[in-house]
Amino acid sequence: MAVQRAVQQEIRWNDLEAAAGTIDDAGHEWDADPAAWVRSQRHADERRAG
Repeated sequence: MAVQRAVQQEIRWNDLEAAAGTIDDAGHEWDADPAAWVRSQRHADERRAG
């Protein structure tokens, strides 16, 4: 069990390292007002209640 957890942790760490830096630091549609962007995302989905 401990070996399995260690292997899974290593896989997760490799995935995190591979993903690091893949999103630009600026120029996102939510940069100006993150709360407004979240609200717009919530209201854009008709399946959400509120």
